[in-house]
Amino acid sequence: MGAMRYGLISDIHGNLEALETAFASIDRSGVESVICLGDVVGYGANPNGCVDAVRTKCDVVILGNHDSAVVGSTSIESFTRRARISTEWTRERLSEKNKEYLEGLPLTWSGDGIFAVHASPLEPMEWRYVLRREHAGEAFRHFEEPVCFVGHSHVPVIFRESGTRAGAPVTDEILLDETDRYLINIGSVGQPRDGDARLSWGLYDSEKRIVRLFREEYDHRTASEKIIHAGLPEELGKRLFFGM
Repeated sequence: MGAMRYGLISDIHGNLEALETAFASIDRSGVESVICLGDVVGYGANPNGCVDAVRTKCDVVILGNHDSAVVGSTSIESFTRRARISTEWTRERLSEKNKEYLEGLPLTWSGDGIFAVHASPLEPMEWRYVLRREHAGEAFRHFEEPVCFVGHSHVPVIFRESGTRAGAPVTDEILLDETDRYLINIGSVGQPRDGDARLSWGLYDSEKRIVRLFREEYDHRTASEKIIHAGLPEELGKRLFFGM
């Protein structure tokens, strides 16, 4: 891939209503390539629909911890009760074709000055969270590219290698400093946890070195009702309204 405009999505978690809205927004934005940073399944009621859509629309798809757990590559012992229940529910319903697809996903991807990983560049299969400055400092030592995009925490944030102030990305365009390196979490499509219930996705122009975060409303009610009607824990449906 040469310099282009990338759409970045992560942590869809079986939420087809949010994913379809995100793809519609991406289509309107003039994105040329879409990268998915993992966790296509888990928690939500439409795992097959989400895997089908991601496989069709994304050029790069990275393995997430819930994807890995559903196909048996990651233990669910450390998962919360709700996460364990939804993982087992998803295992029973995911098609063999989609299980094989998830089994074949890579842990990382690199190209066009981008390093992409679900959790952290530091031991990607350990599913570490990058929530604080010290976490980011460790992570910067494990990739060489100018910018690393991650998901996993469901909370948008930007870290600069220089340690200068970054914080949460805003929805305006952010011009990246060519003399610095960045680690950027673009938030969650299907289950935001930053107190904003709107879905989140990121745009990166690798030629202009511009990043922008998009927040979009979607049909929370349908997504929530599907979760509850599927017999999944009620809290998983309710939390969608609160971004937590």
